[in-house]
Amino acid sequence: MTNERLLQHYNHKYKNEEYRLDFKNLKILNVPSNRHEGLMYYFPKFFKGGNILEIGGGDGLIAYSLYNQIKFNRYLITDLSDIRVTGLSKRFSELGVFTFRQLDVEIFDKSLEDSFDAIIMIALIEHLIDPIRTLENLNKYLKTEGFIYIETPNIAKYTHRLKLLAGKFPSTASINQGLLTYNKKPVDLFDEGHLHYFTFYSLKALLKRTGFKRIKTIPIFHTNIKHLKRIGHFLAKLWPEMFSDLVLIAYK
Repeated sequence: MTNERLLQHYNHKYKNEEYRLDFKNLKILNVPSNRHEGLMYYFPKFFKGGNILEIGGGDGLIAYSLYNQIKFNRYLITDLSDIRVTGLSKRFSELGVFTFRQLDVEIFDKSLEDSFDAIIMIALIEHLIDPIRTLENLNKYLKTEGFIYIETPNIAKYTHRLKLLAGKFPSTASINQGLLTYNKKPVDLFDEGHLHYFTFYSLKALLKRTGFKRIKTIPIFHTNIKHLKRIGHFLAKLWPEMFSDLVLIAYK
């Protein structure tokens, strides 16, 4: 697969996406139970100010929510899809602290070297063709003592282990063995373009290989069931490899 094929996929996927200015801030909860709640709870605890780079800015919800929660100097939002970058620039046109760029994160950009105090990369590393070189690039973009906040599906989580036990493929972004979207439509790319699958151990090893040093585990138990949130959070802290989404903070 080439990055041109990925660009075609994402531009088609988001071509009809609306960029409204009236979306709500993400909630800050003491017991986060999904990737967005986790970022809003944990990221401000580690970020001490400066510049932020978000890889794969999506619809801008994370950037807008952080804008209303923390102070920073500059926030660069990037995406592979030029359609999304255009939409984001319109959405944030009146907020001068944000800048936007279409960026293939797998290609090193010298202009970004030593520029950022924090990098946010949520639900993206699993889509990369070459995560080793990409993480080496991102390490160079960080200032001394800067960190990356990285999230990806945990292929060793208990739900995926149960699927494997039953002899089924543990798809992480789709259903029906990676062939249907959650809306039960045929996928354009197998498992919605997920190319790599990580555990806490493998991603930590990859981060160390690419020059990152101190690595912290962030426990997040994903559930929509209210009475399971606290017990799930306890289990995610106790045994993240089994019960937590895969979230790490790694310092340069």
